[in-house]
Amino acid sequence: MSINIVTFLSENYFGGRDQKNKIRESPCDNIVVAKPYFTAKEKLLWYIPIAAVIGIPMYIRAESIIPIGMTLLGKGMAMGTVAALVIGGAGASIPEVTLLASIFKPRLVVTFVITILVIACITGYVFNLVL
Repeated sequence: MSINIVTFLSENYFGGRDQKNKIRESPCDNIVVAKPYFTAKEKLLWYIPIAAVIGIPMYIRAESIIPIGMTLLGKGMAMGTVAALVIGGAGASIPEVTLLASIFKPRLVVTFVITILVIACITGYVFNLVL
């Protein structure tokens, strides 16, 4: 028996229907993304670096970013912006940078963070061009 992950997440995390076939409210319905900002229609160039910079200090696990990313996409955020947020958060977080700073010289740590930022931005721009 195979389970489609998108169907599973949409039914279990984003509302769906209960046993009596009534529509139930999703806990993610309360997340609000302002419509004029970070929307998929406009795809402005500065949205992606902002999302990458916001994502870097966040400590995002893979299990928690899937529902967050799907909710942001559902609310209208562009795919590239979500990708930059995910890569920034998964690539460098405050605990990770703190650990690296205790081992390596500051110049190498700064280079690491800048590399993660550049990779997140490039990936976000590519996603927006392709999608």
